[in-house]
Amino acid sequence: MNDLAFIVSRPPYDADALAPALARVWGLTPMEVRQRLLFPLSEIWSACATEEDARALSDQLRAAGVRTWVLAKSRLAALPPVTPVAAFALEADALAVETYREGNVLRLPWKSISHFQLMLETAEVARAAKEEKPKDDTSKGMKRTAMALNLMAPGLGSLVKAASSVAKGKRTTASPRTDTVRRRLADLYAVGERGETVWLRLVEDAVGYAGLAEKMLPTSIENWQVLMTELHSRLPHARFDENAIKLSPRTPSLMAPPAPCPGAVPGRLPSPIDLYSALMFLGDG
Repeated sequence: MNDLAFIVSRPPYDADALAPALARVWGLTPMEVRQRLLFPLSEIWSACATEEDARALSDQLRAAGVRTWVLAKSRLAALPPVTPVAAFALEADALAVETYREGNVLRLPWKSISHFQLMLETAEVARAAKEEKPKDDTSKGMKRTAMALNLMAPGLGSLVKAASSVAKGKRTTASPRTDTVRRRLADLYAVGERGETVWLRLVEDAVGYAGLAEKMLPTSIENWQVLMTELHSRLPHARFDENAIKLSPRTPSLMAPPAPCPGAVPGRLPSPIDLYSALMFLGDG
């Protein structure tokens, strides 16, 4: 069975120089293509029906001066799910971690960790609408109107006063608010005891820092910096990537591939942050 495959970008690109040639390949306008080329993080551009078709298209793009690489969907699907770390210990020859699965402790020799990635995750979080009391400005204004009407026509003011009392008792519901939440992540890829891939994730505000021992500081921001420094010092051999620490990965908007690559429906893809991390690991730069 043929394996669906993706065309993956490998930035940075000279967008002004490459946009015309890439636009001819894709049948898009140079402006549309330029927006793709300017995005500084690797992302999926298209899905092809087979890996062979994807390689043919990648060769065509390379001839136009655009660096890409081909990823079979089966390789992406074969990755294990990411494992969030609850606590850690920095041992002399290994990183010991406790995951959020009760009783699950892993011990990974430092040399088994091949990739170290720093990323920024941005998420929109909706806050529930709250019921609020109205301000008294309308009620006070209606009272002033009632006083004026009583001067002109006794009896009319009582009607306005009644409306004022109803308005004063009403409550309003504020519109739901959406907040942007940003948090720093560190992904580690390692080879486990049985030769399997291990994908760990440290989250700045979700990991315990007791493993820093005497180096532990009062805030998570400070402790995160200490932990990252410690990991850097112990992982000089690991491939390091921090391209996504200032700009969050985005949800891919796939372009319909041109000939010789028949298009394909990619199905459900991982979240943008998981997908970017996986691309960095599988593409190895």
